[in-house]
Amino acid sequence: MIEDHLDGSLTLLEWVTLGHDLHPSQKRMRHQTRHGSQLKAAFLARFALAFAGQLEHHASESLSRARDFGATYTEMGSAIGMTRQGVRRRWGITPEVHNRALNTIAQAVEDLQSKNNDPALRWKATPIAHTYDPEATLSAALIEEVDGTDRPVRQILIFRDGRYIGPAVDRNLKSLCLAVSVSRATQVAIEARDLKYDADDDLRKSTIYTARLMLKGDKLRWSGELPEGVASPIAQCGWADDDDPNSRHHHSP
Repeated sequence: MIEDHLDGSLTLLEWVTLGHDLHPSQKRMRHQTRHGSQLKAAFLARFALAFAGQLEHHASESLSRARDFGATYTEMGSAIGMTRQGVRRRWGITPEVHNRALNTIAQAVEDLQSKNNDPALRWKATPIAHTYDPEATLSAALIEEVDGTDRPVRQILIFRDGRYIGPAVDRNLKSLCLAVSVSRATQVAIEARDLKYDADDDLRKSTIYTARLMLKGDKLRWSGELPEGVASPIAQCGWADDDDPNSRHHHSP
């Protein structure tokens, strides 16, 4: 895999040391130079060798420089035999990346708030959990309302290629969860519990529903189950290629 990223016109010393003396003004020109793809390949190779040699600092530095030249996490993963999610979790979540994600999510919360029909409902700008990734086909953020009770309502915001496209479900639920460990770059997994309480406010019954949002072609679909009466305003249920509005509800085919 390493050899795939080495160009024969570069010596070992040249590609190992490339980029260390670049001036900030030069960095802005990286994608416009004819050597951009060659430099990206060089840093991909440097990243792969640093990973193989267990040189964590050099691997992290090389990843950052390869990213500057347009390398994706998928390409980084291919260079070392790791998934893109694994590469991103291990090296890609820098404070800068983390803050950018939170800012994007906060903007999505503002958008959701602006379309809220209940003036008393206010959403927290910081998510409980999220998988936001501007390079992922689908990612999501779990948010909850600003509320003094122990059971505030929640919502899941869906992002496509890093851009907010809407809430996952058409009702705000108190028991909504984002299944981070099951979600992938191409799908978002959610869980919802239908909670029944008795007259003393004690939990009487709990039913767990799970659903996954994925793309089929250019259309967003969901499969699995959602609580009765809950649908997705941005995705059709199941994989049928029809526009039957009834396909948006409860159970998938």
